[in-house]
Amino acid sequence: MTRIPNPEAVAWAIATEGTISINQTKSCCYPNVNMYNTDRELIEKFWQLAGFYGYISKPSGYSSKLGNRLGWKVRHRWIINKREEVKEFLIEILPYLPTKVMQAKIVIDFCETGDTKWLRIIKILNTRGVRKD
Repeated sequence: MTRIPNPEAVAWAIATEGTISINQTKSCCYPNVNMYNTDRELIEKFWQLAGFYGYISKPSGYSSKLGNRLGWKVRHRWIINKREEVKEFLIEILPYLPTKVMQAKIVIDFCETGDTKWLRIIKILNTRGVRKD
């Protein structure tokens, strides 16, 4: 059963503006799919388009004192971080992802197995900038 009305559009949005990752804290690891934007309305529309998977978190990051002094805008975040939801969501959009396919497959495997062997690889795949091969 599909929850996402237009999985191709959602996949392209995640591919261009989102992150597919595994986050690590001192005590555990958890999957993470998210998208940030300074436009709250855009994030709310995306949440609807994404079949109401996940949730919209409180504004963060750029609302700090330093951010305010520098004139940064507040950023809003849509996020999924529950294993079952992340797995379902990624399986639905996987056939339509133009990029980040490897990250999606790794995170799906992590959701199924809990194996942290992927942490180093997912960090490398999500590193910004030009890679020197």
